[in-house]
Amino acid sequence: MKHTEFKRIRDELMITVRHELTIEKIKKSGRSIPKGLQKPSKNTSDDVLRFCRDAVNAKKSNDRFTVELTVDELFVIASKTLRCPICGCALDYQRGIHCRKNNGASLDRKFNENVVNKDNVWVICSKCNTTKSDRTIDEFIEYMRTCLRNLDAAS
Repeated sequence: MKHTEFKRIRDELMITVRHELTIEKIKKSGRSIPKGLQKPSKNTSDDVLRFCRDAVNAKKSNDRFTVELTVDELFVIASKTLRCPICGCALDYQRGIHCRKNNGASLDRKFNENVVNKDNVWVICSKCNTTKSDRTIDEFIEYMRTCLRNLDAAS
């Protein structure tokens, strides 16, 4: 990866997503700001790169997976993912793959195949990855629908 590309991605990571009007309304109402609307933490490119190296190495050390994903490929994916695509919370790359915080970045296989490649992975928060478990996306969506139906029935 060229140094200029690395710097560009680093600079993009430092940009925070702002919801100024919504946050101001919430503050004026006296409520606390929901986690999904809070500013993403200031992840540096080093944090993201460390996460990518750790995540790829962890998959490689597991005999169940055939890893066709490079650190550079994951870096491109992770550097574009500042928020969890499932719940919208700001992802924290600062503590690497061992972060057990709910919004810690976590590498997930979309289709739960044994092959790990750039077309089969995404970065989501630890909480969503734990909840999703070994379900495919379609199975996870159906699981969530079932949960909602059960909650509605219990109300």
